[in-house]
Amino acid sequence: MLIADVPVNAGYMDILHMSSYTYFYYGLAICIVIGVPITSALWMHRKLHAPLKYLAYGILTFIISQVLRLPTLEIIRRATGEQHESATILWLASLALTAGFFEEVARYIGFLFLFRGERNPQNAVMYGLGHGGFETSLVALQMLSVLRMLSAYERLDISAVHLNAQTLDVIEFAKTGWLPMAGAFERIATLPVHVALSLVVLQAFSRQDRSWLVLAIGIHAGINFFAIFASRHLGLFWTEILIGLFAIGAILSVRKLIND
Repeated sequence: MLIADVPVNAGYMDILHMSSYTYFYYGLAICIVIGVPITSALWMHRKLHAPLKYLAYGILTFIISQVLRLPTLEIIRRATGEQHESATILWLASLALTAGFFEEVARYIGFLFLFRGERNPQNAVMYGLGHGGFETSLVALQMLSVLRMLSAYERLDISAVHLNAQTLDVIEFAKTGWLPMAGAFERIATLPVHVALSLVVLQAFSRQDRSWLVLAIGIHAGINFFAIFASRHLGLFWTEILIGLFAIGAILSVRKLIND
């Protein structure tokens, strides 16, 4: 159904209209994805007496990993003929494996060259918070982009444009409070995962066994794969449940690895 094919009073103006609740929930979600990582880092800094420079190292290694990963994904996409929106197993596996490989290898190299004689669980926790916290904060930019898109649609002259039913459904769902808050929950839930992965990679040094790096790559890739697969095939609700379970498992793992 085309929006120009129905009367203006048929409800489509309501779909495009931005309510104050939409701004509130997106604003709250943005504050969460920025504020929680910062608050967590400062709290752990005081609790563990770990220098903040390791937080910066985590941010640095995340940036380097993405600088290398994104061009690699583009090469894979062109070589396989996949589309960015593709939901094939091959493309999902590529997204997951490249995330696991580049991020964990970058984390390992960071431990190797930046930590030297200060490889301990306390510093590793800060390292993981820097990596995961910076990634989480970047979601604020995505949320701002969605708000900008919704505001642009609100200003459209619906008598002069054609929007199909699928586009209208996407716009209507994006305006709900559920979407930004679910996004904020998802990103905050990844913080303990990154801390746990940082501690797993640390074991490659403390136990002098690089199989722990391979384990970290596998865990990271597996979590990414199942989270993306769930979001494509199970829906947002079950995806958030799954990510919550990953977070609980990560918290339990952090406690064990710190105490070992």
